Amino acid sequence: MEAAVAAAKAAFPAWSNTSVSVRSRIMFKLQELIREHTDEMADIITVELGKVTADAKGDIFRGLEIVEQSCAMGQTMLGDTLSNVSANMDTVMIRQPLGVCGGITPFNFPAMIPLWMFPGKRGNFTPRPSCVRCHSLDTCRCGPQLPSRPAIPL
Repeated sequence: MEAAVAAAKAAFPAWSNTSVSVRSRIMFKLQELIREHTDEMADIITVELGKVTADAKGDIFRGLEIVEQSCAMGQTMLGDTLSNVSANMDTVMIRQPLGVCGGITPFNFPAMIPLWMFPGKRGNFTPRPSCVRCHSLDTCRCGPQLPSRPAIPL
């Protein structure tokens, strides 16, 4: 976990300067990869957790719906300005990456909950296919896993 945090921290300066349109394309690529590998991921979930394949695919699909919504992040990242909220005072809201974040997810929803958490953070997550339990291909010793993929370029 410390290596993942260090890697995320090192990637943050470049990621925080990545345009919204590029982040949106990354979410589209994540959507494509999930659709392309749904059967493989469902097989992993079935082996790891004993879920029936239909339930595993449903778990993946429910997470995919959030990824689809995140593809519209150009609109969802719009800030807001409120004029005259008090005498001679305006408020401005700007959405921007804040730094490294992590999530602890329940074992019984290994795809859905991470996909709800990370893409929904307005693109502050660099997607990479991984083992559904370890969230890492590099250190996974869980058994069947997705084939290694190159990182998605920013």
